[in-house]
Amino acid sequence: MDKKPRTRYNEQKRSKANITAVLRSIVAFYLAYLGWTVARNAGGPDTTMKSWMGWAVFGVFSLVAVAFEMYTLKRYQADLKNAELPPDEPARSDPESAEDDP
Repeated sequence: MDKKPRTRYNEQKRSKANITAVLRSIVAFYLAYLGWTVARNAGGPDTTMKSWMGWAVFGVFSLVAVAFEMYTLKRYQADLKNAELPPDEPARSDPESAEDDP
């Protein structure tokens, strides 16, 4: 069986892509959570917002969260592709610490 060669990555770029994707996903989740909180509290005794308005806000926030998560996935894929190393280039995690060739 022929195995496909393993893709190698620049570890700094890959790490940055992972961290950025996680942080963006947290923001998307938080947007949906904010919408849910508004919808849950709308129509209660502590607010003048109508219940339907709260659910409308929830819908808008949820759509924005889903769109932002889709953007996050596309950027993550592009960042990983950018972090790939060519097949003949050696893997280095820190290019500044490598010896310079004359």
